[in-house]
Amino acid sequence: MDGNNRMEGMKLLPLFISNLKAIGKRQKIKILKLISESVDLKSIDFDSPGDIASIVKYFFALDKKTIDDNISQALSIVENCSRKNIEIITFLDNSYPSVLKEIYDPPVVLYLKGCAEKLALPSIAVVGTRSATGKALRAAFETAFYLSLNNIAVISGLAIGIDNEAHKGSISAGGATVAVMGCGLDKIYPASNRKTAFEIIESGGILISEYQPGIKPLKYHFPERNRIISGLSSASIIIQAPKKSGALITADYALDQGRDVFVHEAGLTSTFGDGGMALVSEGALLFSNPCEIGKYYGFDFSDSFINNKSFYKDTKNIEDEINGYVVNYKGVFYRRAKYA
Repeated sequence: MDGNNRMEGMKLLPLFISNLKAIGKRQKIKILKLISESVDLKSIDFDSPGDIASIVKYFFALDKKTIDDNISQALSIVENCSRKNIEIITFLDNSYPSVLKEIYDPPVVLYLKGCAEKLALPSIAVVGTRSATGKALRAAFETAFYLSLNNIAVISGLAIGIDNEAHKGSISAGGATVAVMGCGLDKIYPASNRKTAFEIIESGGILISEYQPGIKPLKYHFPERNRIISGLSSASIIIQAPKKSGALITADYALDQGRDVFVHEAGLTSTFGDGGMALVSEGALLFSNPCEIGKYYGFDFSDSFINNKSFYKDTKNIEDEINGYVVNYKGVFYRRAKYA
């Protein structure tokens, strides 16, 4: 077996475990770790369903039909992904993002389209509501634009509204952006963002999902995918979020994962920002200019940011939007980040 075939074959065991029913994500990771630590993987022919079945029988009390069916499904997934040019990255692979391994329930398998090497870049999530105000959309674009100028990958969810503007801002700056999807990579959702998805790939970015090709965008998938958005990121920036926004789920995951959470002032000036205001009152860091994020983390490319404003397609009120807003909303003074 040559090296490429062996690497492809080594996907079978994680795929088998990933598709087991009635076992939670965290338990699957524990089982996969146990197997990998207990078995000399170099001695196994991972291209052989028979060898995979032997390992599985040792660790699982499953009947032969269930084992055979699951192995057949794993082989089918590998073949389908190869046909659709979708890369499979498993928890056992060196290319699996190390930062994602740190979260409570990392996915066993990731499906990816694009430049996988970009997963090694420092990353920050930029997320928010689908029903955003014009100022918030502008803030999402400029924040992602600034981060990408500083070679920071922008992570978001390819939703309409804030997410889409974040992806577009990163692309406009010539940076890398990662769209974490709540469905199979062969089913772009929403359909209105197919152009953005194409541009992400063309610009050297990534489409990524824990759902295999063919899986539809079910409602409960999106809260699940939010843990990956925050898990891939050293910080999550909430541009605008009403009280029941999915972006708040991302923020909760980020806090649970020990990551920083920022809220943009531009998103607080309407009822669509009530969720963001609640986050700030609970300790999230408030900012008005993306350059403040750079200063917070010890880099400052504000001059480059200002000089590249010509990349923006719409310059209306740009100075007002960049220069920020008052910090005192509804009589409450919110904590701002301490910038270097």
